[in-house]
Amino acid sequence: MHDSKQTLVRYIAIITDLLTMFAVYLVANYIKFGNFRTGLNNPQDYYLGVFTTSLIFYIIVYFFIPSRESMIYRNWIQEVFDVVKMEIYIIALTVGYFFITQTSWYYSRVQMAIYFGGSIVCVIITRQILKRFILKSYHRSGSNEKIMLVTTYDQVSDVMKKIKQTRNWYFRISNLAIIDKDVVGEELEGLEVVANCDNLIQVASTSEIDTVFFHVDDDVPLNYNGLISQIRSMGKNVRVRLKEYSYAHGNRELEFLGNFAVATFSSRHYRIRYVAVKRIFDIVCAIVGMMIFIPMYFIMAIGLLIEGDPGSVIVQTLRVGKNGRRFYMLRFRTLRKKDLEASAGNGIPQYTIMGRFIKALGMENLPNAWNILWDNMSVVGVNAPTLPEFLEDSHKNRNVMSMKPGMIGLWQVQRKHFTKEKSDENYVDNWSLFMDLGIIVKSLKLFFTK
Repeated sequence: MHDSKQTLVRYIAIITDLLTMFAVYLVANYIKFGNFRTGLNNPQDYYLGVFTTSLIFYIIVYFFIPSRESMIYRNWIQEVFDVVKMEIYIIALTVGYFFITQTSWYYSRVQMAIYFGGSIVCVIITRQILKRFILKSYHRSGSNEKIMLVTTYDQVSDVMKKIKQTRNWYFRISNLAIIDKDVVGEELEGLEVVANCDNLIQVASTSEIDTVFFHVDDDVPLNYNGLISQIRSMGKNVRVRLKEYSYAHGNRELEFLGNFAVATFSSRHYRIRYVAVKRIFDIVCAIVGMMIFIPMYFIMAIGLLIEGDPGSVIVQTLRVGKNGRRFYMLRFRTLRKKDLEASAGNGIPQYTIMGRFIKALGMENLPNAWNILWDNMSVVGVNAPTLPEFLEDSHKNRNVMSMKPGMIGLWQVQRKHFTKEKSDENYVDNWSLFMDLGIIVKSLKLFFTK
């Protein structure tokens, strides 16, 4: 229920943002040109391109670069940061589009400056007004979820204190039911006690409430199955506090593991649609990589045979992947067989002719397309440690192994500024599709400029 209301608020915010941006766009046109230039009076003077283009990019940015916090729970500093970040992306994409399509000459720089600058200010203001309206007006309206709190006498103060500390805009505690003491008719924390353990069902059936919330310790005997069944038969909702779920840190989710109802706790959570896009990109790249790898394998094998250094074309090294999974990282053999051991010591390794050719093309890791296809690796990810490195790492450093290792990663493009461990931590903590895209672009730049 809460998620549906959050979704509704989200779409209301989107509509409010777009209406605000359109109003600012019209004002910017009027300031610059003396009219709104919508094309309604003169179809040949259609000037809505700036707004329609920014509208499309607004939707893309809003859904693909989401805020970490809901609008309701952001303070004004966070709101300013969120709006400015969003507008920077929209401006960059809009200007880039006009440059690529060679249509920037048609639009006024002054009008665009007024439009984008005014949008930042006005969107911040309208969001604050919308948030205040929701927090105050909706909280008091008939649409607000009215809840009966069922708890013990000694817990009322603590429960109400925690509820008041949150911006509980979508629900309101209407009354109390104290199950370990008969205090019906009294007021606790400004709320009337309307029921006890004996008449809870009867009172709940006639009270103006939508939900019954049980906040009771495990040592208090309650027939939850019977109570839940009876309350649900009235058409009302039931919420039950889960102690461990309430006090745990990090991301958490209630779900079923087979037939078992479980609470899942994780250090971080990524949106499923972004993970799906990343995986689809990996599969496409892996298929292309395999199409290149297969002929290259035979070319390498024939080349090594002609050189007089036949043997294994691919070298395998045991690595550790996501959450400790062991797998073999693959690469084309670029050294002579007798120099493979020397490369790990102080000796100077000798490359084969084919090895130099493969390294010049940057294809020595191409066989890992199989690992990407098999979901052991990703195109972009963290560094894959060897087994001894993994076993020697502290538990804190192992936290980065919550993501799959990659053929390329942040550690490669930041090696001059951060250690490999720090780069992996930054990647895992701040991962996004745009970060992956940036790493790919920087890696290509490094390859072509080395």
